[in-house]
Amino acid sequence: ASPLLSHLANPQAEVSELRTLQESTDPALICWAAAGLECQAADNAESLSRDAVHILCRCFATIGGNGGLTDAWREAAAPMLAALGHLLRSREGDRQRLRDALVTEASSGVPCWLQKFRELLEFPAPFGAAEAAACEVLELLCRGDEELTTLLHRQRLLTVVSQRLLATSSEEAAAAPGWRHFAAFG
Repeated sequence: ASPLLSHLANPQAEVSELRTLQESTDPALICWAAAGLECQAADNAESLSRDAVHILCRCFATIGGNGGLTDAWREAAAPMLAALGHLLRSREGDRQRLRDALVTEASSGVPCWLQKFRELLEFPAPFGAAEAAACEVLELLCRGDEELTTLLHRQRLLTVVSQRLLATSSEEAAAAPGWRHFAAFG
């Protein structure tokens, strides 16, 4: 039986998406939990725990473990980053705490979250929901924060994002010349 079905089959257990994100190592189960959090964050971000952003970020930084990203992990990253985007858009305090954490991480020389972000955008696959959500999270974090933007530029993360968006818009334009990808607009 899959870990997801086993998890759902135990009706006595309290289902906590945040706890599932912290404890699970199964991409399907993490995807399910993150999708639940995404729905909650979209409906009422204030109803989620204050540490939801921290848990989502820590889970994202460790997805795939030492095996790296696979299609299953990219699928799990999509709702995780979408939930994070909803929270960052709705809760200024969370946005500032994550900015501060990323500045500290980038300055420390051990960029776990930033490295996973880079790995996701460098993954050789079509531009999908995870990459789109990642770009939205990055935009929410960088908007109005010169210090973080400068640090991310030094980490060459903005170059990776730019290259991915340019490659995607070029591929989309070649595949459907009558349609221009959003990245092609300035």
